[in-house]
Amino acid sequence: MLSIHQEFTSSLQYAYDMGYITNMLQNKEKQSNQSQGQNDQIQAFVDAQKQELLDFAIKIQ
Repeated sequence: MLSIHQEFTSSLQYAYDMGYITNMLQNKEKQSNQSQGQNDQIQAFVDAQKQELLDFAIKIQ
């Protein structure tokens, strides 16, 4: 049987590890959301350029 000190230390280590893992996952989610936002901006730019080219192509026909 573990001593109270060992149990307490184990519990603290577990809580620390879970906090660390949770923080790491939240940071990954933030990075993913930022990347998605950048991807959305790039896609909007590409779509706008494509539309301008299509409009130009129609004008010169």
